[in-house]
Amino acid sequence: MGRDKFVPVQMRLTKVLFATLEAMLVVMAAATMMHSAITSRSFVTACVALAAGAANKYWVVPLALKQGALSITDIKGKNAHASVASFASAGAGNKTRQRHRMVVVFVVIMLVGTAAHGLAILSLL
Repeated sequence: MGRDKFVPVQMRLTKVLFATLEAMLVVMAAATMMHSAITSRSFVTACVALAAGAANKYWVVPLALKQGALSITDIKGKNAHASVASFASAGAGNKTRQRHRMVVVFVVIMLVGTAAHGLAILSLL
């Protein structure tokens, strides 16, 4: 499967990924709340991860996907030979790069929150 076919599939899979992550982060936060040995540190870290995941799912990823789709359409309108492959490798301007960097920032925040949560849980054992 070449890039031209994979990038649209990847865009759809991104939505599925963040929906799944959001559900798992909700479960993590709920389990933390229900656990009898809850500490404020483990609850806060779970909430940080959940907030970053929610921001990505409901705000950042939809903006990035919309901007990416608009950029692909714009590129193809200007150049009939432009492809999704060139968009994926070169991007389509500052707005697209900015949106995708925002996704990465929130993923990093989510991972830091999840890792800190894991350490907080391990400290209880």
